[in-house]
Amino acid sequence: MKNYLPLFILFVLAGCQQTDQLTYTEKRVVGSWFYTDVDFTPRWGFKKDITKDYFGDVLTFKNDFTLVYENKDQGLTGNGVWQVNQVNTTNSGTNQNSWTDQVVASYENAATGEITQLIWDNFCVNKNRINAGNSDKDGYYTYELKKF
Repeated sequence: MKNYLPLFILFVLAGCQQTDQLTYTEKRVVGSWFYTDVDFTPRWGFKKDITKDYFGDVLTFKNDFTLVYENKDQGLTGNGVWQVNQVNTTNSGTNQNSWTDQVVASYENAATGEITQLIWDNFCVNKNRINAGNSDKDGYYTYELKKF
């Protein structure tokens, strides 16, 4: 029995999940990103390209879940936090449940103290691109970002 005790301890330790490790999705989010395409579709209207409103914005997601916002053209900076959530949604037409990733981030403008919150639903990230969207009372936004 004594010969099996070290092996048993090894299996127990190997089976424990490390909570300080980033998930696969979180690892892909880490890095600096800039907006390449932002569209807004009003509830009762046509899609509008509003990418120019995001020109120069850079979001840097760090592996300690801090966020740095910069717009060097306008001299703006901010610091904040971010996280990836799994959200269960129900399609009202089919009554089917599905899980999607959601990114929630917030940062404070260093100059004004204004807090900005980003909520990206239907979030998809790969090695060098983020696609996401979110809706509010006025309509639906879609975002595409690329990694530096």
